[in-house]
Amino acid sequence: AAATRLCENLREDAAFLDRLAEQTCTEMVRGETVSRAALLALPRPLAVRVLGRMYLACGGTGMPERAHFLSCLRFLASDNVRGVCPLPGGVRVERYRDTVTVSAAGNDSAVTYDFPLKMGENRLGNGDGTLWLLHEEPAEFEKRTGIVYNLSIQAKVDSATISGRLAVRTRHAGDAYRYGNMTRTVRRLLAGRHLPPRVRAAWPIVYDERGIVWVPGFGVRDGSTAESGKPLFLYFCRGGDR
Repeated sequence: AAATRLCENLREDAAFLDRLAEQTCTEMVRGETVSRAALLALPRPLAVRVLGRMYLACGGTGMPERAHFLSCLRFLASDNVRGVCPLPGGVRVERYRDTVTVSAAGNDSAVTYDFPLKMGENRLGNGDGTLWLLHEEPAEFEKRTGIVYNLSIQAKVDSATISGRLAVRTRHAGDAYRYGNMTRTVRRLLAGRHLPPRVRAAWPIVYDERGIVWVPGFGVRDGSTAESGKPLFLYFCRGGDR
């Protein structure tokens, strides 16, 4: 009878931790990435479950033993700024500065894309995010979709300043554009955000016939910021962000 009660208590505790892990993943995990500091700040049973959910989300089969995830947490807590901790099932946990990525080991090559933007929702690459091109003000869009954006991943563009059609592509060598009265290289801008190399390579670049209009997370091209009239709004959502 005592053993039965113990098992029932453990099942209740496990179910609670599983629900808490699901909520934590919703709040912290963005696609395949999570903040190292935030992950390590979690109680160990919860951190193990978050890694387990990320493992399954990227296609891992079965579930590794707890010892594998504890090994990953020790690796993430070390002084290494960059490195990889393999998991069974062809999955790896990669640290790049304060970003932790859990992905399939064979998913090393960045997705590339280049296509015209249509009004509405535009899916990027293979789960690398979504761009919306709309006339909706941010408050209206957030109320309709439930997606809350900070100012760095939305842009207000003057449609009269667009040359040809707006399009989106991945980064090219030498990409640069001018905003805030300064010419800035995209490579250095993204490097400053401490994003993993694959995420940087798949980051969207919005452009027209004159060049880059906007890079999510940064400013709109000088002369293209909408001040009046009927502006176009761009909203970027990374893979997994909601």
